[in-house]
Amino acid sequence: MIYRHEILKGRDKTAPLDDQQEKNLEILLERLNRFRADWGKPITISSGYRTEEINAKAHGSKKSWHLFCAAADLYDPDRALAKHFMNNQGLLLMYDFWMEHPAWTMTWVHLQIYPPSSGTRVFRPYLGEPPTDFYWPKSIS
Repeated sequence: MIYRHEILKGRDKTAPLDDQQEKNLEILLERLNRFRADWGKPITISSGYRTEEINAKAHGSKKSWHLFCAAADLYDPDRALAKHFMNNQGLLLMYDFWMEHPAWTMTWVHLQIYPPSSGTRVFRPYLGEPPTDFYWPKSIS
């Protein structure tokens, strides 16, 4: 089970959530926990809710869904989660997630509850060459 405090990391004490962030957090936790139950292994949240200051330090987008409790990064140093999602992209539809392509996420899997501007389930966070050479299968929309 993934709990609120794992996403919030205590940041809600200095930056309390508004109503929309609370709703997003509820949706995010429900979807993550459905996936976690099916995955059957522990999952560590490496990044959840971010304040603007923390997001800037993480080099996150100024419109990052982390700011709105609508995204989480799952720690994935062995790339097992990334490979699992890339080889079974229907899971993204099943759990209603959009995922940043693993070529841009070296040791984590970024999942969000809202679509990117491209609308694709596996998306590039920006144009240009990715920082890693992670396998690039055809993405689904």
